[in-house]
Amino acid sequence: MSAKIKVLVVDDSSLMRLFISDLLNGDEQIVVIGTATNGKEAHELCLQLKPDVVVLDMIMAGHDGLYATQKIMQDFPVPILVFSSFGKDGDEWVNEILEAGAYAFLPKPKSRLIPNIGEVRNELLLMVKRAALRLVEHNFDFPIIQNPHYEAIVIGSSTGGTQIIEDLLLHLPLNLPVPIFIVQHIAKTEYLYSFAKRLNIWVKGKVQIIEASEKVQAKHIYLASVEKNLEISRLEKNKLYFQYSSRPQNSIYRPSINHWMENLSEIYQEKLIGILLTGMGNDGTEGMKTIQKNGGLTIAQKPETCLVRSMPDQAIGANAVQHILEPVHFTDFLIRSLKQRIKKNL
Repeated sequence: MSAKIKVLVVDDSSLMRLFISDLLNGDEQIVVIGTATNGKEAHELCLQLKPDVVVLDMIMAGHDGLYATQKIMQDFPVPILVFSSFGKDGDEWVNEILEAGAYAFLPKPKSRLIPNIGEVRNELLLMVKRAALRLVEHNFDFPIIQNPHYEAIVIGSSTGGTQIIEDLLLHLPLNLPVPIFIVQHIAKTEYLYSFAKRLNIWVKGKVQIIEASEKVQAKHIYLASVEKNLEISRLEKNKLYFQYSSRPQNSIYRPSINHWMENLSEIYQEKLIGILLTGMGNDGTEGMKTIQKNGGLTIAQKPETCLVRSMPDQAIGANAVQHILEPVHFTDFLIRSLKQRIKKNL
């Protein structure tokens, strides 16, 4: 990135705004173009200054970080790095602000001494730079694969997964010859639409929320609906469509990763790649078992890199995972897998 990364700093503490700004301005690739004291000011300044990245506090009087995230992602989608101490709701608040569209969460050092923020200086700078990459168009292709070894990819994800999904899709080539199905646990339908909107902006691909009666197409990215129970059916020879389903009946997860993985495995059999990312609970374990049983490829995010590691831990413990990868290796591995069948790790 040739131009400097333009950052808006939002915090209700004047000393914190000053310290964060000085820290960011000390990097030759970053410039702070403005500061705000609450979420309402942050929203207004985003529309006015058009920053590349917002560094945002969560707990602010009047209009907090959640308000700012919701308004900014609605009117001016931009990567938001939440840099804050835990609030009264702890993990639940962090989860909600990530679902609302924030790029990532970085906790402030627990000490109340402002200079101690220097402890996370390198991590803060790195995350700002990574967030800014979302504004770079990655319009690249790779040589067309006439007969890919796999015909579809399904990604199951929960808490903390939206950031990993965005990173993965951002670095995949635009001419990937298979559809990608994303099953992301998300609390509210409006957050799913916000997620789809920013993916369409940053990924520059065809991203859509699944609707009944639509035909499944390669090179498309499909997001599972939060409210509707859908699945794929083969209504015509060699043609797949999304249809309403009576399944799953008893799942506590919306949408259900197990349901989608099992349905897709029924359709694609050994031609399906299943990926299970960060998240709480055990959704996805049975789905990964089904994919593996039918001869497909199963991949889990390395638990140590997860915001919440329960989902991959459960699948790994059930022997439903063939490959355990750090997110930075997903893209190369997927492209390699489409070109040649990958053997199970021993």
